[in-house]
Amino acid sequence: MAQKEKSIYQINNMIDDLIDELFKATAEVIYDTDMQHGDGRDYWPFHPVFLDSLVAPFVFKELLRLFDVLEEKGYTLTDIGEILYSPTKIANYQYLWPIKTIKQLSYEEKYKLAKYFVELLVILRNGEPFCEKGRNLVWSRKNLIQNFSQYNEYFIDAKENTEMANLLAKLEGLLVSYAEALYYYMIDLSRMMHGPYVLQSQSTVFVKEYLHLKAGELWDVVSDFPFDHFKEIGLYQDINITVFFYGTYAFKSTVSQSP
Repeated sequence: MAQKEKSIYQINNMIDDLIDELFKATAEVIYDTDMQHGDGRDYWPFHPVFLDSLVAPFVFKELLRLFDVLEEKGYTLTDIGEILYSPTKIANYQYLWPIKTIKQLSYEEKYKLAKYFVELLVILRNGEPFCEKGRNLVWSRKNLIQNFSQYNEYFIDAKENTEMANLLAKLEGLLVSYAEALYYYMIDLSRMMHGPYVLQSQSTVFVKEYLHLKAGELWDVVSDFPFDHFKEIGLYQDINITVFFYGTYAFKSTVSQSP
């Protein structure tokens, strides 16, 4: 009995440490964002915090309700993670924590939701929930190999096929603008950048995905968009890339191939 209580205590301490890291990562990103945008006058047509104050309590309560319903129906956290797919979504929900209106949630509700968040991030980022090594590891090694096997015939060399490379670059630019039109400053609810993955000793994979481009029942006006999911797999040589907690990234590289 004592051993069981000790194990539960250790697990709870581990969860509490992860929650501490979650809020540390959140605070750092919010600080960096504030430094970039000053007092918010760079935003148009209004500051996102105004929207956050309206939706934060509803979003958090609805997430709790949905998680509870899924668990009652027998879904595991791994199952829920497969439904969500993108850890970048969960990371971007963290912007809502500082909003004053979430005082409507009890301490117990906040703790329970934070626990869900960190456990799902551990699963969806394959053990690196806060991109602590500068990687967003959405794919396991097995997923990486499977995707390369599935799409291998579609890869092009960007240097040899500049026309296609330019078309892909323009398409991605349009997708960024389109996703931003749908999701405004929460664009990363659609956009997910992940990797870098090491394929071979000198080859690095970086993946760009755009999800929910038809936007479901909330946006009937775009329900006839030709596709709901876009995925671009890039294979690079001698790449230096860092992915951050909220899904942003920075890199310097010479492109060798792109699908």
